[in-house]
Amino acid sequence: MRKAIYLIIPFFLIFGCTSTKKTNSNYLSEAPEWVRQSPNSPAYYHGVGSATKANTRMDFHEKARENALSDLAGNISVKITSTSVLNQYEINNQYSEYFKDNIKLSSEEYLEGYELVDSWENEEQYWIYYRLSKQKYEEVKTQRKDAAISKSRGSFEQAAEFKQSGNLKESIRFNIRALEDIKDFLGEEILVDIDGTEQAYGSSLVSELTKTIQEIRIVYPEESLAVKRGKTPETNPLTVKVVDGNERMLSGININSFISWNPGRKIISESDSKGEARIEVDKADTRKTEEFIESFVDMDGLTRESTGDPVIRKLLQSMSTPDFVLPVHIVSPSFFIELRESNLGKPLEKSLLSQDIVVLLLKDGFPIDSRPDIADLILTITAITKTNSQRNGMFSTTMKVNILITDNFGQVVYEETIDDLSGLSDSFEAAGLDAYEALSNRYKINIYPDIYNKLFK
Repeated sequence: MRKAIYLIIPFFLIFGCTSTKKTNSNYLSEAPEWVRQSPNSPAYYHGVGSATKANTRMDFHEKARENALSDLAGNISVKITSTSVLNQYEINNQYSEYFKDNIKLSSEEYLEGYELVDSWENEEQYWIYYRLSKQKYEEVKTQRKDAAISKSRGSFEQAAEFKQSGNLKESIRFNIRALEDIKDFLGEEILVDIDGTEQAYGSSLVSELTKTIQEIRIVYPEESLAVKRGKTPETNPLTVKVVDGNERMLSGININSFISWNPGRKIISESDSKGEARIEVDKADTRKTEEFIESFVDMDGLTRESTGDPVIRKLLQSMSTPDFVLPVHIVSPSFFIELRESNLGKPLEKSLLSQDIVVLLLKDGFPIDSRPDIADLILTITAITKTNSQRNGMFSTTMKVNILITDNFGQVVYEETIDDLSGLSDSFEAAGLDAYEALSNRYKINIYPDIYNKLFK
Protein backbone atom coordinates (compact mmCIF):
# COMPACT_ATOMS: atom_id res chain seq x y z
CA MET A 1 0.00 0.00 0.00
CA ARG A 2 2.82 2.45 0.80
CA LYS A 3 4.17 2.00 -2.65
CA ALA A 4 0.77 2.67 -4.27
CA ILE A 5 0.22 5.87 -2.24
CA TYR A 6 3.65 7.09 -3.21
CA LEU A 7 2.72 6.80 -6.90
CA ILE A 8 -0.62 8.60 -6.60
CA ILE A 9 0.76 11.72 -4.88
CA PRO A 10 2.86 12.91 -7.88
CA PHE A 11 -0.22 12.46 -10.13
CA PHE A 12 -2.07 15.11 -8.09
CA LEU A 13 0.94 17.35 -8.13
CA ILE A 14 0.93 17.42 -11.92
CA PHE A 15 -2.58 18.82 -11.94
CA GLY A 16 -1.81 21.81 -9.74
CA CYS A 17 -2.07 21.18 -6.01
CA THR A 18 -0.93 24.34 -4.26
CA SER A 19 1.73 22.43 -2.32
CA THR A 20 2.65 18.96 -1.23
CA LYS A 21 1.25 19.75 2.20
CA LYS A 22 -2.22 20.73 0.98
CA THR A 23 -4.87 18.12 0.43
CA ASN A 24 -7.27 18.01 -2.52
CA SER A 25 -10.20 18.97 -0.28
CA ASN A 26 -8.80 22.42 0.63
CA TYR A 27 -7.15 23.06 -2.76
CA LEU A 28 -9.68 25.79 -3.76
CA SER A 29 -10.85 26.76 -0.30
CA GLU A 30 -9.53 30.29 -0.71
CA ALA A 31 -10.83 30.72 -4.27
CA PRO A 32 -13.80 33.01 -5.04
CA GLU A 33 -17.25 31.52 -5.59
CA TRP A 34 -17.10 31.75 -9.41
CA VAL A 35 -14.03 29.44 -9.41
CA ARG A 36 -15.64 26.84 -7.19
CA GLN A 37 -19.04 26.94 -8.93
CA SER A 38 -20.01 28.07 -12.42
CA PRO A 39 -21.72 31.48 -12.36
CA ASN A 40 -25.43 31.56 -13.18
CA SER A 41 -27.21 34.78 -14.10
CA PRO A 42 -30.15 35.00 -16.56
CA ALA A 43 -28.96 38.33 -17.93
CA TYR A 44 -25.50 37.17 -18.95
CA TYR A 45 -23.53 34.46 -20.69
CA HIS A 46 -20.58 33.41 -18.54
CA GLY A 47 -17.16 32.03 -19.36
CA VAL A 48 -14.57 30.80 -16.87
CA GLY A 49 -11.15 29.52 -17.88
CA SER A 50 -8.00 28.44 -16.16
CA ALA A 51 -4.43 27.53 -17.01
CA THR A 52 -1.67 25.76 -15.13
CA LYS A 53 1.33 28.01 -14.67
CA ALA A 54 3.78 25.16 -15.19
CA ASN A 55 4.01 22.97 -18.30
CA THR A 56 2.13 25.50 -20.44
CA ARG A 57 3.52 26.14 -23.92
CA MET A 58 1.89 29.58 -24.26
CA ASP A 59 1.61 32.34 -21.65
CA PHE A 60 -0.77 31.06 -18.95
CA HIS A 61 -2.69 34.38 -18.97
CA GLU A 62 -3.39 33.96 -22.69
CA LYS A 63 -4.24 30.28 -22.28
CA ALA A 64 -6.74 31.01 -19.49
CA ARG A 65 -8.28 33.80 -21.57
CA GLU A 66 -8.63 31.44 -24.55
CA ASN A 67 -10.30 28.81 -22.39
CA ALA A 68 -12.66 31.36 -20.82
CA LEU A 69 -13.81 32.68 -24.20
CA SER A 70 -14.32 29.14 -25.46
CA ASP A 71 -16.43 28.44 -22.39
CA LEU A 72 -18.37 31.66 -22.99
CA ALA A 73 -19.11 30.72 -26.62
CA GLY A 74 -20.10 27.21 -25.56
CA ASN A 75 -22.72 28.60 -23.19
CA ILE A 76 -24.45 30.48 -25.99
CA SER A 77 -27.17 28.07 -27.00
CA VAL A 78 -27.75 27.36 -30.70
CA LYS A 79 -31.40 26.68 -31.37
CA ILE A 80 -32.73 25.32 -34.64
CA THR A 81 -36.24 26.46 -35.39
CA SER A 82 -38.81 24.17 -36.96
CA THR A 83 -39.19 26.53 -39.94
CA SER A 84 -35.48 26.74 -40.74
CA VAL A 85 -33.90 25.34 -43.87
CA LEU A 86 -31.96 22.79 -41.81
CA ASN A 87 -35.12 20.82 -41.08
CA GLN A 88 -35.50 20.10 -44.78
CA TYR A 89 -32.22 18.23 -44.79
CA GLU A 90 -32.23 16.63 -41.36
CA ILE A 91 -31.14 13.00 -41.18
CA ASN A 92 -31.25 11.45 -37.70
CA ASN A 93 -30.23 14.79 -36.14
CA GLN A 94 -26.76 14.35 -37.61
CA TYR A 95 -26.71 17.54 -39.65
CA SER A 96 -28.20 19.66 -36.87
CA GLU A 97 -25.52 18.52 -34.44
CA TYR A 98 -22.84 19.14 -37.06
CA PHE A 99 -24.26 22.61 -37.65
CA LYS A 100 -24.39 23.40 -33.92
CA ASP A 101 -20.79 22.34 -33.39
CA ASN A 102 -19.55 24.49 -36.25
CA ILE A 103 -21.63 27.50 -35.25
CA LYS A 104 -20.26 27.30 -31.71
CA LEU A 105 -16.75 27.45 -33.15
CA SER A 106 -17.79 30.36 -35.36
CA SER A 107 -19.37 32.19 -32.41
CA GLU A 108 -15.96 32.61 -30.76
CA GLU A 109 -15.02 34.97 -33.60
CA TYR A 110 -17.94 37.29 -32.85
CA LEU A 111 -17.83 37.69 -29.06
CA GLU A 112 -18.09 41.46 -29.01
CA GLY A 113 -18.83 43.43 -25.86
CA TYR A 114 -17.76 40.84 -23.30
CA GLU A 115 -16.29 42.18 -20.07
CA LEU A 116 -13.74 41.01 -17.53
CA VAL A 117 -15.42 40.28 -14.22
CA ASP A 118 -12.57 38.93 -12.11
CA SER A 119 -9.38 36.91 -12.04
CA TRP A 120 -7.74 34.79 -9.36
CA GLU A 121 -4.58 32.81 -9.00
CA ASN A 122 -2.66 30.64 -6.60
CA GLU A 123 0.84 29.21 -6.83
CA GLU A 124 -0.09 26.64 -9.49
CA GLN A 125 -3.02 28.05 -11.50
CA TYR A 126 -4.50 31.19 -12.96
CA TRP A 127 -8.27 31.69 -13.38
CA ILE A 128 -10.20 34.34 -15.31
CA TYR A 129 -13.92 35.13 -15.56
CA TYR A 130 -15.69 36.90 -18.46
CA ARG A 131 -19.33 37.63 -19.02
CA LEU A 132 -21.38 38.93 -21.93
CA SER A 133 -24.70 40.69 -21.69
CA LYS A 134 -27.35 38.64 -23.48
CA GLN A 135 -28.95 41.86 -24.66
CA LYS A 136 -25.64 43.08 -26.07
CA TYR A 137 -25.04 39.74 -27.75
CA GLU A 138 -28.46 39.84 -29.43
CA GLU A 139 -27.80 43.38 -30.66
CA VAL A 140 -24.50 42.36 -32.20
CA LYS A 141 -26.03 39.20 -33.63
CA THR A 142 -28.87 41.20 -35.22
CA GLN A 143 -26.33 43.50 -36.85
CA ARG A 144 -24.35 40.54 -38.14
CA LYS A 145 -27.50 38.85 -39.38
CA ASP A 146 -28.70 41.95 -41.24
CA ALA A 147 -25.28 42.41 -42.85
CA ALA A 148 -25.15 38.72 -43.82
CA ILE A 149 -28.63 38.86 -45.40
CA SER A 150 -27.73 42.00 -47.33
CA LYS A 151 -24.56 40.40 -48.68
CA SER A 152 -26.39 37.18 -49.46
CA ARG A 153 -29.13 38.96 -51.38
CA GLY A 154 -26.46 40.60 -53.53
CA SER A 155 -25.06 37.16 -54.38
CA PHE A 156 -28.58 35.83 -55.01
CA GLU A 157 -29.35 38.68 -57.42
CA GLN A 158 -26.10 37.98 -59.24
CA ALA A 159 -27.11 34.32 -59.49
CA ALA A 160 -30.42 35.34 -61.08
CA GLU A 161 -28.63 37.52 -63.65
CA PHE A 162 -26.30 34.67 -64.63
CA LYS A 163 -29.25 32.32 -64.97
CA GLN A 164 -31.09 34.81 -67.17
CA SER A 165 -28.06 35.01 -69.48
CA GLY A 166 -27.82 31.22 -69.71
CA ASN A 167 -24.69 30.83 -67.56
CA LEU A 168 -26.05 28.21 -65.18
CA LYS A 169 -22.66 27.25 -63.80
CA GLU A 170 -22.01 30.73 -62.45
CA SER A 171 -25.64 30.98 -61.36
CA ILE A 172 -25.20 27.86 -59.23
CA ARG A 173 -21.92 29.13 -57.80
CA PHE A 174 -23.42 32.47 -56.73
CA ASN A 175 -26.48 30.69 -55.34
CA ILE A 176 -24.14 28.58 -53.20
CA ARG A 177 -22.27 31.74 -52.21
CA ALA A 178 -25.57 33.30 -51.11
CA LEU A 179 -26.11 30.30 -48.83
CA GLU A 180 -22.58 30.59 -47.47
CA ASP A 181 -23.17 34.27 -46.65
CA ILE A 182 -25.94 33.34 -44.18
CA LYS A 183 -24.56 30.00 -43.01
CA ASP A 184 -24.35 31.14 -39.36
CA PHE A 185 -28.12 31.68 -39.38
CA LEU A 186 -29.38 28.67 -41.32
CA GLY A 187 -30.87 27.25 -38.14
CA GLU A 188 -33.11 30.29 -37.71
CA GLU A 189 -36.15 31.57 -39.52
CA ILE A 190 -35.08 34.31 -41.93
CA LEU A 191 -38.01 36.15 -43.49
CA VAL A 192 -37.34 38.55 -46.36
CA ASP A 193 -39.40 40.29 -48.99
CA ILE A 194 -39.02 38.59 -52.37
CA ASP A 195 -41.07 40.01 -55.25
CA GLY A 196 -43.47 41.63 -52.81
CA THR A 197 -44.01 38.50 -50.73
CA GLU A 198 -42.48 37.69 -47.38
CA GLN A 199 -40.69 34.36 -47.76
CA ALA A 200 -38.40 32.08 -45.79
CA TYR A 201 -35.09 33.16 -47.26
CA GLY A 202 -32.97 30.07 -46.60
CA SER A 203 -35.61 27.78 -48.09
CA SER A 204 -35.90 30.08 -51.11
CA LEU A 205 -32.17 29.84 -51.73
CA VAL A 206 -32.19 26.06 -51.55
CA SER A 207 -35.33 25.84 -53.66
CA GLU A 208 -33.88 28.05 -56.39
CA LEU A 209 -30.60 26.14 -56.35
CA THR A 210 -32.44 22.85 -56.68
CA LYS A 211 -34.58 24.23 -59.52
CA THR A 212 -31.53 25.47 -61.41
CA ILE A 213 -29.77 22.14 -61.09
CA GLN A 214 -32.90 20.28 -62.22
CA GLU A 215 -33.01 22.40 -65.38
CA ILE A 216 -29.67 21.06 -66.60
CA ARG A 217 -30.19 18.23 -69.08
CA ILE A 218 -27.74 15.85 -70.69
CA VAL A 219 -28.84 14.90 -74.19
CA TYR A 220 -27.47 11.79 -75.87
CA PRO A 221 -27.09 11.71 -79.67
CA GLU A 222 -29.57 8.79 -79.89
CA GLU A 223 -32.40 7.38 -77.81
CA SER A 224 -30.53 4.07 -77.55
CA LEU A 225 -27.24 2.59 -78.62
CA ALA A 226 -26.32 -0.74 -80.17
CA VAL A 227 -22.80 -2.01 -79.46
CA LYS A 228 -21.16 -5.16 -80.72
CA ARG A 229 -19.95 -7.36 -77.92
CA GLY A 230 -16.22 -7.03 -77.46
CA LYS A 231 -16.27 -3.73 -79.36
CA THR A 232 -16.68 -0.05 -78.58
CA PRO A 233 -19.43 2.00 -80.26
CA GLU A 234 -18.79 2.82 -83.91
CA THR A 235 -18.57 6.47 -82.88
CA ASN A 236 -16.36 6.77 -79.83
CA PRO A 237 -16.06 8.87 -77.75
CA LEU A 238 -19.77 9.44 -77.44
CA THR A 239 -20.68 13.15 -77.71
CA VAL A 240 -23.48 14.45 -75.50
CA LYS A 241 -24.96 17.92 -75.27
CA VAL A 242 -25.51 19.80 -72.03
CA VAL A 243 -28.47 22.21 -72.24
CA ASP A 244 -30.84 24.14 -69.99
CA GLY A 245 -34.63 24.19 -70.01
CA ASN A 246 -34.62 26.61 -72.96
CA GLU A 247 -32.32 24.34 -75.00
CA ARG A 248 -29.43 26.76 -74.60
CA MET A 249 -26.02 25.11 -74.69
CA LEU A 250 -24.20 25.18 -71.36
CA SER A 251 -20.42 25.34 -71.17
CA GLY A 252 -18.15 24.48 -68.28
CA ILE A 253 -20.52 21.93 -66.74
CA ASN A 254 -18.73 18.91 -65.28
CA ILE A 255 -20.54 15.63 -65.70
CA ASN A 256 -19.85 12.17 -64.35
CA SER A 257 -20.69 9.07 -66.37
CA PHE A 258 -20.80 5.41 -65.49
CA ILE A 259 -20.94 2.39 -67.78
CA SER A 260 -22.95 -0.51 -66.40
CA TRP A 261 -20.59 -3.21 -67.67
CA ASN A 262 -17.63 -1.49 -66.02
CA PRO A 263 -19.14 -0.20 -62.74
CA GLY A 264 -15.83 0.59 -61.05
CA ARG A 265 -14.90 3.31 -63.53
CA LYS A 266 -16.10 6.92 -63.37
CA ILE A 267 -15.75 9.00 -66.53
CA ILE A 268 -15.29 12.72 -65.86
CA SER A 269 -15.88 15.22 -68.66
CA GLU A 270 -16.69 18.90 -69.07
CA SER A 271 -18.90 20.60 -71.62
CA ASP A 272 -16.97 22.83 -74.03
CA SER A 273 -17.92 26.20 -75.52
CA LYS A 274 -20.44 24.42 -77.74
CA GLY A 275 -22.06 22.73 -74.78
CA GLU A 276 -20.67 19.34 -75.79
CA ALA A 277 -19.02 16.76 -73.57
CA ARG A 278 -17.40 13.50 -74.59
CA ILE A 279 -17.71 10.09 -72.98
CA GLU A 280 -15.03 7.53 -73.78
CA VAL A 281 -16.93 4.22 -73.83
CA ASP A 282 -15.17 1.00 -72.87
CA LYS A 283 -15.21 -2.22 -74.86
CA ALA A 284 -18.48 -4.05 -74.18
CA ASP A 285 -17.14 -7.15 -72.43
CA THR A 286 -20.46 -8.36 -71.09
CA ARG A 287 -22.64 -11.43 -71.44
CA LYS A 288 -25.82 -9.39 -70.91
CA THR A 289 -27.92 -8.27 -73.84
CA GLU A 290 -29.07 -5.01 -72.21
CA GLU A 291 -26.74 -2.52 -70.53
CA PHE A 292 -26.74 1.27 -70.06
CA ILE A 293 -24.69 4.44 -69.76
CA GLU A 294 -25.63 6.85 -66.96
CA SER A 295 -24.61 10.52 -66.72
CA PHE A 296 -25.32 13.32 -64.27
CA VAL A 297 -24.00 16.73 -63.25
CA ASP A 298 -21.00 16.57 -60.90
CA MET A 299 -22.65 18.54 -58.11
CA ASP A 300 -20.02 17.49 -55.59
CA GLY A 301 -17.23 18.91 -57.75
CA LEU A 302 -19.16 22.11 -58.38
CA THR A 303 -19.75 22.50 -54.64
CA ARG A 304 -16.04 22.09 -53.91
CA GLU A 305 -15.25 24.75 -56.54
CA SER A 306 -17.83 27.15 -55.11
CA THR A 307 -17.23 26.97 -51.37
CA GLY A 308 -14.72 25.73 -48.85
CA ASP A 309 -17.17 25.98 -45.97
CA PRO A 310 -17.79 22.55 -44.38
CA VAL A 311 -21.33 23.46 -43.21
CA ILE A 312 -22.47 24.38 -46.73
CA ARG A 313 -20.75 21.38 -48.28
CA LYS A 314 -22.46 19.05 -45.86
CA LEU A 315 -25.82 20.71 -46.51
CA LEU A 316 -25.48 20.26 -50.27
CA GLN A 317 -24.41 16.62 -49.99
CA SER A 318 -28.05 15.65 -49.62
CA MET A 319 -29.09 17.54 -52.75
CA SER A 320 -29.81 15.12 -55.57
CA THR A 321 -29.22 15.77 -59.25
CA PRO A 322 -31.16 14.20 -62.11
CA ASP A 323 -29.48 11.34 -63.90
CA PHE A 324 -29.77 10.57 -67.59
CA VAL A 325 -29.66 7.03 -68.89
CA LEU A 326 -28.85 5.79 -72.37
CA PRO A 327 -30.02 2.20 -72.99
CA VAL A 328 -27.36 0.10 -74.69
CA HIS A 329 -28.29 -3.05 -76.59
CA ILE A 330 -25.40 -5.49 -76.71
CA VAL A 331 -25.25 -7.38 -79.99
CA SER A 332 -23.32 -10.64 -79.78
CA PRO A 333 -21.48 -11.51 -83.00
CA SER A 334 -22.58 -14.65 -84.83
CA PHE A 335 -20.18 -17.48 -85.71
CA PHE A 336 -19.88 -19.69 -88.74
CA ILE A 337 -17.96 -22.85 -87.86
CA GLU A 338 -15.80 -24.67 -90.39
CA LEU A 339 -14.07 -27.84 -89.15
CA ARG A 340 -11.46 -29.70 -91.17
CA GLU A 341 -10.79 -32.89 -89.24
CA SER A 342 -8.80 -35.82 -90.56
CA ASN A 343 -7.29 -38.87 -88.96
CA LEU A 344 -4.22 -40.44 -90.59
CA GLY A 345 -4.98 -38.61 -93.85
CA LYS A 346 -8.68 -39.56 -93.98
CA PRO A 347 -11.44 -36.97 -93.35
CA LEU A 348 -13.62 -37.85 -90.37
CA GLU A 349 -17.13 -38.89 -91.27
CA LYS A 350 -18.45 -37.31 -88.05
CA SER A 351 -16.94 -34.29 -86.34
CA LEU A 352 -15.37 -34.93 -82.95
CA LEU A 353 -15.12 -31.22 -82.07
CA SER A 354 -18.37 -29.68 -83.27
CA GLN A 355 -20.54 -30.39 -80.27
CA ASP A 356 -18.13 -28.93 -77.71
CA ILE A 357 -17.51 -25.81 -79.82
CA VAL A 358 -21.22 -25.13 -80.42
CA VAL A 359 -22.20 -25.73 -76.78
CA LEU A 360 -19.61 -23.24 -75.49
CA LEU A 361 -20.59 -20.53 -77.99
CA LEU A 362 -24.32 -20.88 -77.34
CA LYS A 363 -23.76 -20.89 -73.58
CA ASP A 364 -22.10 -17.49 -73.86
CA GLY A 365 -24.85 -16.12 -76.07
CA PHE A 366 -23.14 -16.29 -79.47
CA PRO A 367 -25.53 -17.30 -82.26
CA ILE A 368 -24.43 -19.83 -84.88
CA ASP A 369 -24.94 -18.98 -88.57
CA SER A 370 -25.28 -21.57 -91.31
CA ARG A 371 -23.59 -19.42 -93.96
CA PRO A 372 -20.19 -17.69 -93.82
CA ASP A 373 -21.36 -14.66 -95.81
CA ILE A 374 -23.85 -13.58 -93.12
CA ALA A 375 -21.74 -14.43 -90.06
CA ASP A 376 -19.74 -11.85 -88.14
CA LEU A 377 -16.92 -14.26 -87.35
CA ILE A 378 -15.68 -17.40 -89.11
CA LEU A 379 -14.05 -20.01 -86.89
CA THR A 380 -11.92 -22.45 -88.86
CA ILE A 381 -10.18 -25.38 -87.18
CA THR A 382 -7.86 -27.64 -89.12
CA ALA A 383 -6.72 -30.79 -87.29
CA ILE A 384 -4.45 -33.48 -88.75
CA THR A 385 -3.10 -36.64 -87.09
CA LYS A 386 -0.08 -38.67 -88.23
CA THR A 387 1.43 -41.97 -87.18
CA ASN A 388 4.29 -41.70 -84.75
CA SER A 389 5.62 -44.96 -83.26
CA GLN A 390 4.72 -48.49 -82.20
CA ARG A 391 6.05 -50.12 -79.03
CA ASN A 392 4.97 -53.07 -76.91
CA GLY A 393 1.69 -53.37 -78.76
CA MET A 394 0.78 -49.70 -78.29
CA PHE A 395 0.56 -47.18 -81.09
CA SER A 396 1.08 -43.41 -80.88
CA THR A 397 0.15 -40.50 -83.13
CA THR A 398 0.97 -36.81 -83.30
CA MET A 399 -1.48 -34.02 -84.03
CA LYS A 400 -1.14 -30.56 -85.57
CA VAL A 401 -3.94 -28.05 -85.15
CA ASN A 402 -4.50 -24.60 -86.60
CA ILE A 403 -7.25 -22.37 -85.17
CA LEU A 404 -8.17 -19.32 -87.23
CA ILE A 405 -10.89 -16.71 -86.70
CA THR A 406 -11.57 -14.02 -89.29
CA ASP A 407 -14.14 -11.24 -89.32
CA ASN A 408 -16.61 -10.48 -92.10
CA PHE A 409 -13.98 -8.29 -93.77
CA GLY A 410 -11.54 -11.18 -93.98
CA GLN A 411 -9.25 -9.76 -91.28
CA VAL A 412 -7.61 -12.28 -88.97
CA VAL A 413 -8.69 -11.58 -85.38
CA TYR A 414 -7.32 -14.75 -83.78
CA GLU A 415 -4.86 -17.46 -84.78
CA GLU A 416 -3.20 -20.26 -82.85
CA THR A 417 -1.16 -23.30 -83.89
CA ILE A 418 -0.85 -26.37 -81.67
CA ASP A 419 1.66 -29.16 -82.35
CA ASP A 420 2.24 -30.77 -78.95
CA LEU A 421 -0.78 -33.08 -78.83
CA SER A 422 -0.48 -36.84 -79.19
CA GLY A 423 -2.61 -39.95 -78.89
CA LEU A 424 -1.94 -43.47 -77.60
CA SER A 425 -3.98 -46.64 -78.08
CA ASP A 426 -3.93 -50.21 -79.40
CA SER A 427 -3.97 -49.06 -83.06
CA PHE A 428 -2.89 -46.02 -85.02
CA GLU A 429 -6.51 -45.16 -85.84
CA ALA A 430 -7.58 -45.38 -82.21
CA ALA A 431 -4.50 -43.38 -81.20
CA GLY A 432 -5.58 -40.65 -83.64
CA LEU A 433 -9.05 -40.55 -82.05
CA ASP A 434 -7.37 -40.34 -78.63
CA ALA A 435 -5.49 -37.27 -79.83
CA TYR A 436 -8.83 -35.69 -80.81
CA GLU A 437 -10.12 -36.30 -77.30
CA ALA A 438 -7.03 -34.51 -75.93
CA LEU A 439 -7.73 -31.61 -78.33
CA SER A 440 -11.37 -31.42 -77.19
CA ASN A 441 -10.31 -31.20 -73.54
CA ARG A 442 -7.71 -28.54 -74.27
CA TYR A 443 -10.21 -26.53 -76.31
CA LYS A 444 -12.67 -26.42 -73.41
CA ILE A 445 -10.08 -25.68 -70.73
CA ASN A 446 -7.55 -23.44 -72.50
CA ILE A 447 -8.28 -22.53 -76.10
CA TYR A 448 -11.85 -21.23 -75.86
CA PRO A 449 -11.18 -19.07 -72.75
CA ASP A 450 -8.18 -17.61 -74.59
CA ILE A 451 -10.36 -16.83 -77.63
CA TYR A 452 -13.01 -15.22 -75.42
CA ASN A 453 -10.53 -13.07 -73.50
CA LYS A 454 -8.71 -11.82 -76.58
CA LEU A 455 -11.81 -11.06 -78.62
CA PHE A 456 -14.33 -9.90 -76.03
CA LYS A 457 -12.48 -8.66 -72.94
